[in-house]
Amino acid sequence: MYVVQDLKLDSFPLAAFIQMSQRFDPVYIFDAPDQPTLKIALGAIDSFEPQTNQTAFNDISNWYAHIAQSIPDKYMQDLAVVGGLPFQKNGQASIRTDVWRDLDHGYFFLPQLLIHIAKDDYKAHIFSVGTTFDNTQQQLQSFLTNLKLLAAHADTGSISKLHLQQKKELALQHWQSLVKQTVTQLNTTANLQKVVLSRQMQVQFTGTLELKQLFNNLRRANLNTYHVILKLRGSVFVSATPERLLKIANHHLYTAAVAGTIRRGTTPDSDIRYGQTLLADQKNLQEHQYVVQNIIDNLRRLKLQPHYATRPQLLKNPNVQHLYTPITSILPKQISAFEILQQLHPTPALGGLPQTLASQVIAAVENYDRGLYGAPIGYLQFDGVGEFVVGIRSALLRQQTAWLFAGAGIVADSDAAAEVLETRLKFQPMLNTLFSTDQRGDHANGN
Repeated sequence: MYVVQDLKLDSFPLAAFIQMSQRFDPVYIFDAPDQPTLKIALGAIDSFEPQTNQTAFNDISNWYAHIAQSIPDKYMQDLAVVGGLPFQKNGQASIRTDVWRDLDHGYFFLPQLLIHIAKDDYKAHIFSVGTTFDNTQQQLQSFLTNLKLLAAHADTGSISKLHLQQKKELALQHWQSLVKQTVTQLNTTANLQKVVLSRQMQVQFTGTLELKQLFNNLRRANLNTYHVILKLRGSVFVSATPERLLKIANHHLYTAAVAGTIRRGTTPDSDIRYGQTLLADQKNLQEHQYVVQNIIDNLRRLKLQPHYATRPQLLKNPNVQHLYTPITSILPKQISAFEILQQLHPTPALGGLPQTLASQVIAAVENYDRGLYGAPIGYLQFDGVGEFVVGIRSALLRQQTAWLFAGAGIVADSDAAAEVLETRLKFQPMLNTLFSTDQRGDHANGN
């Protein structure tokens, strides 16, 4: 049985907590736009690294169930495992590359220190986990001592010190040929409706990567999105995703279909007109209905009874607005979060339609492992409450190199040149995050 001690702190500069994170490995930071607290997880008292993508979902689920037996009842609603699952799953082939290293099959850990920070007044609740009372007490006191020293000198207004040296779109011509090949396949394969193909940009930079500056830039450049950081052994995965995959709370699950996009208007009247145009556009409505039906079908396979509106509503981000249908269901205790994730992932926005067939096409034609890109990233408490997002608008950083990821939904009439332009736009939020503090990221839908 693990020993847990907790401590509540009055307001501390958030920058001090983030700066303290630099001294730990692994690190996980989760900031949801609609939640009053953010989570910071530091160090690992236990961890799990799947050996293959094929069994990762089941293996992590079993590991979670095993360590849950060692969590004191008093702290089941406070402690959580955190991390990310791999994009590929269930026997899909994957190509191991040097990009992802220890993160290529996913990674989860039970933190030594888990911190809940209120975003309105920055009051914190710190949980220290260890194997003995002395261990947890020493861990807590050492953290507090160093935190106070940093708080006295914390600079909450720091800006990025990274400087872009070179950027390169990897295998661009090959990717364009894959788009054309996939269009042919879409036009000749029965039932195949959409395949999401992804590509990479490699960036070289100078300067020192500091989590405090990265997190500040992430929040500044990407309003109303999730802000997620996972650091492990020199690799840092960062995401400004707008897309929730799954939330579990109050014995209910919450997910959503997000598909169908139009621009925002420059005036309130024009914004309303664009929104009404989207709500009446049959092509976008059909695409949206495909996504809704895909999610509903997957939830029903788990014997759930999802509830949703028959007509979508508008979800407005700074640059675009989407068709949006929230989906909920009562969640029986016997169904785990990992079972649901395995059914929902990959979403039609990241995989395609139908899910299994599109995933097989991706595994066959893409020449790299997606790793955490487009994959479920999140946390799961031991009382079953948790939240997972889709790891898009993302990058992997190591030393002075960053790999940025973007994807495009390929359909039967897709044009390769247009898809290149779309994916270039989707690289921009991470470029703004890493190398700018005064620009706003693009919040287009999906992939």
